[in-house]
Amino acid sequence: GLSEYKPADLSIIKNGMISALIINSGNANAHTGEKGYKTVKDTVDHISKYLNCKKNEVYVCSTGVIGEEFPHTKIKNTIPELVKKLRTEQNKYVWFKAASTIMTTDTRPKMAMEECFIGKTLIKIYGIAKGSGMIHPNMATTLGYIFTDADLPNDILKKLLKKNIENTFNAIS
Repeated sequence: GLSEYKPADLSIIKNGMISALIINSGNANAHTGEKGYKTVKDTVDHISKYLNCKKNEVYVCSTGVIGEEFPHTKIKNTIPELVKKLRTEQNKYVWFKAASTIMTTDTRPKMAMEECFIGKTLIKIYGIAKGSGMIHPNMATTLGYIFTDADLPNDILKKLLKKNIENTFNAIS
């Protein structure tokens, strides 16, 4: 297993709130220096203003080619259409499309969806991941995202995630 793996959300999401998660593929925004940093900052600024949320509630993840300029203008220009679609088209096809879009070396999209009841409340748990062949060292560019509308405290969600990572992602070698 890869016992050194620490999920990013356990260490960087301090307030437990995410308003926007932007994941782009085709461009890793790695080895782009100060310019790459500034373009992500500009993207976060734009999205936080558009959604009227705090900058520290906007997260950007990238996967793809290393060393190329981050396509921040293209991403910023698509935000209104993305938000409109997400507000009106929440269905399994959207999640399948998201899982397909982030594939790099993967041979097929990776996703899981479950709906169940906690008491009398229907909750949804959806997950997508990418990174076939990208598992060593320490998960390399494996990306995984889990979304839920369950009204559970952040510390409980963290404990559940940490417990389940040991038998899933950390079992890969």
